[in-house]
Amino acid sequence: MVCLEFEKIRCRYRGVVNLSDVKNVKKRKNGKRKRKKGIALILFVLFSLALLIGLSLTVFFPVKSIKATGSKFYESRDLVKYSGIEIGENLLRINENEVLANIRRSLPFVDEVSVEKNLDGNIILKVTDAKEVFSYSIDEKFYSTDKNDRVLKVYDEMPENMLHIVCDAKLSEDKLSVELNDVKKEEIIEMISAKAEGFSLKANELDITNSYEITMLFDNRLKVNFGDVSYFEEKLSHFLKMCENENLYEVSGTVNLSQYTPENHAAFFVKDKNNVK
Repeated sequence: MVCLEFEKIRCRYRGVVNLSDVKNVKKRKNGKRKRKKGIALILFVLFSLALLIGLSLTVFFPVKSIKATGSKFYESRDLVKYSGIEIGENLLRINENEVLANIRRSLPFVDEVSVEKNLDGNIILKVTDAKEVFSYSIDEKFYSTDKNDRVLKVYDEMPENMLHIVCDAKLSEDKLSVELNDVKKEEIIEMISAKAEGFSLKANELDITNSYEITMLFDNRLKVNFGDVSYFEEKLSHFLKMCENENLYEVSGTVNLSQYTPENHAAFFVKDKNNVK
């Protein structure tokens, strides 16, 4: 009798356990289905995005028209011609740096190009012209360059209205390589521009061939020997004060500041014999 009751209890217990297991199995299956659906949805979204990106870079947004503005040197049609942009190509794939490089190969007097892309297919090239800032002499030719020493034009004679740099310069493709040793040309030019503002002096030539004897020519009549680059800013300031105090605006000659220091304001001016401006 006891055995029979025990068997009934055992059967009931086994039945409860089996029902619980069934529920757990169903939950696991439902969880797997949900995960599979989630993964499928993510894959579908990623595929759709990839398809849209692919179409946008191939089929959508074709270039319909191109024009260029801003240049005083070149016609719009020439800038468009050498830009490398073609009608019908995808405007989203147009690279601004490549466009600038393409144009510069044939039209050097271009400093910057901003590519304005409109989704209606119209492209506008906004051009900033380059300016001749420096000139260099190499093999009896004169090369004008922009502020970054990129060659703009070649002359047979020294060009005017730019600062002529005398130094060891070498031509490499469309750019000049300048050997300056300890002299930092950019810093010197910056100081000259900042200090000379407001003074009626024009810098014609900067000779940095010898780093211990840096010289400059102003107004084609005043030669200034700065010595080495030390205290260059102070030397330049002192020279400009000399122009005011000693009225050097009407004479020609040489100013020697090679021995100048903040403690010793050594400065000498020697007039040219003919003393003409």
